[in-house]
Amino acid sequence: TAPCPGRGGRRVGMTTELARLVDLDRYPIHRLDTPAGDALISDCRREMREVGACVLPGFLRGDAVDAAVVEIEGVDTYRRTARQSAYGDPPPDHLPADHVHRRLWDQTIDVVAGDQFDEDGPLPVLRSHPAMTSFLASALERPAVHPFADPFQGINAVVLEPGHEHAWHYDLSDYVVTILLRPPECGREFEFAPFIRGPQIPGVVGGRDGRVWDERYDDIARLFAGDWEPTHVTALDAGDLKLFNGERSMHRVRRAEGATTRDVAVLSYDDEPGSTSTEDINAVLYGERVRA
Repeated sequence: TAPCPGRGGRRVGMTTELARLVDLDRYPIHRLDTPAGDALISDCRREMREVGACVLPGFLRGDAVDAAVVEIEGVDTYRRTARQSAYGDPPPDHLPADHVHRRLWDQTIDVVAGDQFDEDGPLPVLRSHPAMTSFLASALERPAVHPFADPFQGINAVVLEPGHEHAWHYDLSDYVVTILLRPPECGREFEFAPFIRGPQIPGVVGGRDGRVWDERYDDIARLFAGDWEPTHVTALDAGDLKLFNGERSMHRVRRAEGATTRDVAVLSYDDEPGSTSTEDINAVLYGERVRA
């Protein structure tokens, strides 16, 4: 007998839909009020506080991973090739020529923008599912998280061709949600330096996002020289979900090698509903085609 309207029919349908995407036996994100759900949240919070990152192996089911890979393979990517600072913005004028803020890194990545994904596909459905947003808010200890409403940045995929790498950088958000869809044959490692950047300096305005940090440049110089410990290195597999503090932990993806690309999906959220980016920023990220 089908559930009566108003008696949980939609809830049951949404749970069934979620179960096709997520291994709910291992990760009961739909039942956070259970002992297993509470343990999941406790583990995520502890790792985010201590390390700044949390990995959930095999979070996305194999069929959903395969469908997402097929979708990415079926669209044109936008290639971004640059030689850029790890900081993303120009260094202060007073810094010397050999300062780490002025060091430039080669980077080539291919990207897929949010408007290129089928809205009924596994990644858009998962990103906006109420169980997913509730899980993330609880795991990240935030009042709420909302799917980033920008049509291009809401979901994107980063594809590393063999021989390419995603160089050292910081993110603009204190939490990043990624799912590895396809690892390369070699060089899959994600490396980061937990909380190497100090806290934001209160009352000071500047930088590319209006904030100024305790940059701890001496530690960064040691990191770039391979002499800063401990960095954390993880070799993710297909379906692994990673939560990560990207604005205080310098990070990179090591060079991909072999015959297979490294494909990772980035699911974007914001603390406020309806948040979007600007046309100029999207054009830099995804090409001039995004302009209205």
